[in-house]
Formats: sequence, C-alpha cells, structure tokens
Amino acid sequence: MRKSVALTGSLALIIALAGCSAASSTSSGADCANVAQPGDATSAVTVSGGFNVKPTVTFATPLRADQTQRVILETGTGATVENGQDVSINFSAYDGTTGTSLADTPYDGQTYLTVANKLSADPAAGGALPGIVKAVQCLPIGSRVLVVTSPADAFGEAGNSKLGVGPNSSLVIVADIVSALPTRATGVDQPAPDGFPSVVLDPATGQPGVTMPSSAPPTETKIAVLKKGDGEVVGDNADVTLQYSGFIWQTGEVFDSSWTRGATASFNVNGVIQGFHDALVGQTVGSQIAVIIPPDQGYGANPPSGSSITADSTLFFVIDILGTKN
Repeated sequence: MRKSVALTGSLALIIALAGCSAASSTSSGADCANVAQPGDATSAVTVSGGFNVKPTVTFATPLRADQTQRVILETGTGATVENGQDVSINFSAYDGTTGTSLADTPYDGQTYLTVANKLSADPAAGGALPGIVKAVQCLPIGSRVLVVTSPADAFGEAGNSKLGVGPNSSLVIVADIVSALPTRATGVDQPAPDGFPSVVLDPATGQPGVTMPSSAPPTETKIAVLKKGDGEVVGDNADVTLQYSGFIWQTGEVFDSSWTRGATASFNVNGVIQGFHDALVGQTVGSQIAVIIPPDQGYGANPPSGSSITADSTLFFVIDILGTKN
C-alpha cells in the first residue's frame, strides 16, 4: 500500500529496530507481571527536572546493565497504557558507555515521539528498540521513567556507527508518557452504502473480515465512512497512524494487514497509492473508512513485487484512523 517510507534523523535511529538491534522477543505486548525492575544501574543515575521538562541526567561511565532496568520517577494519574497501544513520549537518550547525549525530543508541548508498544521477534517487521518499549509498558499516562537498557535491548553486538554507539553498550533513557492512542476506531457506527463488501469486526481486537459482492467492482474509487470519529481532521500532507487491512476484490484475499503484523502503521498520506490517500484526507481521527480502489488508482501496471496483486486487481481497504499530525 505504501510507495516508500523513510526514517531520518537521530530520533529515527534511536527508535528504529529493523537492521539495528540484535535483540528479539516472542512477546506480543506488555506483560505487566514481568516489566523491567529497578537495579544497580538505575540507582547509579541521577535525574532532575519534572514531567515534560527536559531532564538533567548524570551518571558515572561506563554504565552497563546485563538486563534492562526501569525505575518510575513520577507516577501519572492517567489511564494505564494497554498492550499494543502506541504511546506518545518525550524522551532523552544517552550512551551508557560514554555518557554522550544521543537524542532528545523538543519538549515543546507539541512534538512527541510515537512508540509502537510491541516487542517483535522479527526485526524485519520494524518497531521500536526493545529498551524503548520496555520503558513505556504498563504505566499510567503522565508518568516519567528512567531506563538503563541491556545491550541486547539496544544496538547489541553491532552497536550503531551512525550514532557513535559502540558494541555492547547500554542506553540510558528518560521517558515521559504523554498520551496513548486507541488500538481501533472509536467513532459512531454508520450504515454502509449499497455495493460495498460486507465488513464484520472481531469483537475483541477490531480486526475486519469481509465478504465480497458477486458483482463486478466499480471502476471509480468509492469511499464510505463505517464509523464516524470526532477527532482531528486529516490534512493533505498529514502524518497518520492507522490500523488497516487490504483485500483483493476478485479473490477476497488479505494481501496486507497491520492487525496481522500486530502493530499499527504510521506514514505520510502522500507516501501511499492515490486511492488510499483519497480515503484518508478530510476524514477525522476515530473514524473507520472503507475504500474500493480500481487499478488505475492503486498499483496499476506496477503491482508490488512478490504480491498476489495483479495489474487488474481492484483493492478494498478497511482503515481505522487512530491519530494524525498535520
């Protein structure tokens, strides 16, 4: 569904898992009975400053933890972050070996980093560094935490040459849990138009299943609002966070799904096929959108390599809009 997505800058290098970390986990989310605990490494770090204010962090180097450690510096009063919820944070990160500052969010009250709250066993699936994920798990919104990661939960034996992080280094991270995104559309149900596939949602997860009509697909893009949210409107150059599943009209096959991957998707609306872009712009956060996309508004004569999509495939997407930055 995407054309191309590129992560740039030190924040992306800190947060990105794919191609960087040697760590893996079979956990699909936070196990609140087994979160990281305080230890000697976190006790060796001094943090001053309050929630949503850039901290002053001091520690003697080198500092290393064999297992990731976490201590709660401030306990928030908001709802507790649930398994799979993407979390918006302010954070500051340091190299435990050298003490070098690696990255900070601006602490400007507007710009945050969104963390996919999921540990992935497959680095190719992307996601956040395990150490970042372990920082945000199972905490009330409004909390500030200090984490000293194990090397395996950071950049492992390879280190990260772009950031200047050497092999087997721990990271020291201070994170403020600012907000959490829902995991599914929360808007008011709307009647589906005639001619659209029938959509049924898993009651537990919200993952859609569809039954395709026996009729021929339309030759123009068709968009329907299945749930109407009351959040911010998606702009024509917005970054969005979504859950979505894509189906091939002619076969009913699921060819792409964030639910199947177990993590939400975030990207700019101008980095996707035209029909998908048109389905998003002007819609509101909290909405669930259905869109029928003919070949000339999808991939046309250039279907993705290795995909079951062909040049004449009509696509059908069910999209939950969870967040936007305009």
